[in-house]
Amino acid sequence: MNTRLAKLIVPVFLVVLSVACASEPEFTVKDVREIPGQRQIQSLKIDNRTGADTLKQDQKLAKSYRNSISLTLNGKQRLDEGKVRSRILEYYKFASEYSDIRKDCTVPLEAPAGKHLEYDAEWTEVLREGSIVEGREGQGDKLGEYRIVVNLNCQVVDVRALN
Repeated sequence: MNTRLAKLIVPVFLVVLSVACASEPEFTVKDVREIPGQRQIQSLKIDNRTGADTLKQDQKLAKSYRNSISLTLNGKQRLDEGKVRSRILEYYKFASEYSDIRKDCTVPLEAPAGKHLEYDAEWTEVLREGSIVEGREGQGDKLGEYRIVVNLNCQVVDVRALN
């Protein structure tokens, strides 16, 4: 009876051991820092050459961006890149990668009487950089690095007289 039991237990034990050894390691997403990404200038004109008083108006701007991920795994562990990307999206509370997100911005324009001005509004991507670290608590070896676009900022960076 012991021989039969051993013949049944040993193969089951080997299958369980091989599955455990082949399973994907636990990993943690660790946010490290915020950095500016790509910048884009949008020019806006306000013409008050014929006006007698200061002209003020709010210009509404809108731009779309995508929360794309740049991911580099170092190959120390076999990680499923799709699972890593999903975990990063989950960490930053995004539903999916590459979805279009609309950002609105209001730029206050002001031109004194007799002036024609051009404003430059700068759109800047906001990126988060981080690490993929081994273990549930993120105390293990570094397994990779990532960057993700998390927002888009808008600000006036220049004003020029055109006349």
